Amino acid sequence: MQKKKMKKMRSAGGWAAIKYSLRMASRVGWWRLWKAMMTKNACKTCALGMGGQLGGMRNEIGHWPEVCKKSFQAMVADMQKGIQPEFFEKYSIDQLKTLTPRELEWCVWLT
Repeated sequence: MQKKKMKKMRSAGGWAAIKYSLRMASRVGWWRLWKAMMTKNACKTCALGMGGQLGGMRNEIGHWPEVCKKSFQAMVADMQKGIQPEFFEKYSIDQLKTLTPRELEWCVWLT
């Protein structure tokens, strides 16, 4: 497997996080992601209420918009297309073991 060097993350917030969020929304579709974010939901990373009983990117005391980048990232990862069987014909388990979690997340786009 030709390992493509991923750009090292230098920031966890600010404009870089906004740019990342917009890029991820483009991957799964804006309308589809908006509908998912507006549901009553729990954060997939910390299990706290993301939409709570109110739904729609509100925290438990009603502040809007309240959603963490990790929850957003986990939701997008769940919504992306699945890895195709051809991928596993092309890459071995030993090759995949060398990848970081971030690189594995992007494997869906390699086929």
